[in-house]
Amino acid sequence: MRCGHPVRLAALLLVLPVPALAAPDPALVATLKRCVTEALPDMTDARGCIGDHFRLCQTAEERQHWEGALRCLREMGKAWDALLAQTWPPALDWARGTDADTARRSDPVPSAEDALRAAWPAWAAWRDAECTLHALSWPGDPLMQEMEQAVCWYELTTNRVIELHAMLRGPE
Repeated sequence: MRCGHPVRLAALLLVLPVPALAAPDPALVATLKRCVTEALPDMTDARGCIGDHFRLCQTAEERQHWEGALRCLREMGKAWDALLAQTWPPALDWARGTDADTARRSDPVPSAEDALRAAWPAWAAWRDAECTLHALSWPGDPLMQEMEQAVCWYELTTNRVIELHAMLRGPE
């Protein structure tokens, strides 16, 4: 994921870290959730929610400066992170329902709830380690390391939200 092209560098500047400093805008979280829910089962349409709402976040004047992109990215990142957290209760309900169905059929399969409880923190640890690895592809350049790590974190988090929402919808 190393950036060697000016266009890629410009894209990186638009997706800097997304620290959870303040609570996200509830209306934005609801808008993202509605976008993902309505777009599924088409994963391409659901992934379109990532960029579409990011572009709407910025005013025309802010598009002229990286500070506006950074402010917007932070807002969007907080919103996606909140949506990921909101996905936990329904995902847990889905897993419990799957386990109940399995128990009625007496299928000898692992517990969906146990698998989800194991997968959730394992995924977060993998995301953080993977993004650190991506950042290290820029030895000696702390700014690019920070940007690379942020891009990775943002992309993996938004995609995880979409994957979990698709899982909750079930097969079409």
